[in-house]
Amino acid sequence: MLSMYSRCCTLHTGRAHVRPAIPVILDLVADGFDPAVATSAVVARADAVEALAHPPMKLVIDCTM
Repeated sequence: MLSMYSRCCTLHTGRAHVRPAIPVILDLVADGFDPAVATSAVVARADAVEALAHPPMKLVIDCTM
C-alpha cells in the first residue's frame, strides 16, 4: 500500500455498477458471443476456497456442482 501511495495510485473497492452494461452483454450473447472464452476456470463451490487462494484470470464458482 505504501508503494501505491507513493506512486499516487488510487484504489477503489466495492461492487461494480454493472446494470448499465447488462443489455450490451445480452446483445453480444444473442449475436453469438460465447462467454466461456473469457472464463479461465470453473470450480465447484466445495473447491472455491482453494481456487480463491490462487485465482486465475476469470474464476467462476458453480454452486450447482
